[in-house]
Amino acid sequence: MEYLSFKKPFFVFSTRRSKLKNKEGNVKYQGKKYYHSRKERLLLKKVANVKLYDESNNLQAHVLQTERARDKWSIKFGNNLENLASMKDVSSISTHKRLSVTFFDHKLLIKHNWGSNEAQMFKINKNEEEMKIATLTIGSLNPSNHEIIPESASQVDERLVISTFYTFALVKARE
Repeated sequence: MEYLSFKKPFFVFSTRRSKLKNKEGNVKYQGKKYYHSRKERLLLKKVANVKLYDESNNLQAHVLQTERARDKWSIKFGNNLENLASMKDVSSISTHKRLSVTFFDHKLLIKHNWGSNEAQMFKINKNEEEMKIATLTIGSLNPSNHEIIPESASQVDERLVISTFYTFALVKARE
């Protein structure tokens, strides 16, 4: 996984594509929020459905919000969207956002504390030990600037990491 930066759309309801660029400024992925209908777009501000495309405009990840009361998502990722994961909000305090991602026998945890401009993603092993995978940094001068910084090499698919962080950035924007 490599360093990526992106600007999320200024308006919460926007479905404009965001370009995820590497250090050289080349577009590696594009993230897009979408709605199933115009009614959903107008009435439900808490929707966070995301599609992630690569530089050749091929769909690499599809994040679908399945439950709105307690945020829960279904994530399909891979070249043919053959891999399946689930993500849910496990926050006990609303100011300390926690999202849990499970797929196969892996478990990931995204942690964000109130007032911090960073969210960290950890891989949880069988002994409940945390290994930091990546960090999402929210720009301090312009809150729409985001950076995904890899921390360590892991066996976690980068499309899963990027799509979950992108979804997290959209969810965080609506709070």
